[in-house]
Amino acid sequence: MSQIYAAIESRHQENRRDMDIRLIDFDRLEVYEAGALLLTMLAYPDESEETRSQVHASLCMHALRTKCAMEPDWAIPPQPMKPIYALRRLGADFCNPHPSAA
Repeated sequence: MSQIYAAIESRHQENRRDMDIRLIDFDRLEVYEAGALLLTMLAYPDESEETRSQVHASLCMHALRTKCAMEPDWAIPPQPMKPIYALRRLGADFCNPHPSAA
């Protein structure tokens, strides 16, 4: 079984405390996506789903850019990834977010 449950305590209306329980399925997610999901839930337990979605996508994009910087040959063959991560910064070169002026 390659799933874990993550429970994050969050405060909602009237100072009630609830548990937000999420399934992290490693059969459906890449490792960086699962890590980004857990970090997002821990860092932003009370934010809207839209905010958490944006943070999650940004963390995934950062993980892919870091991998590309650390392993340049990884970026040569096609890599399966969700377009939202690759296109997070429109117009930016995926492996070089700060291209030099030509």
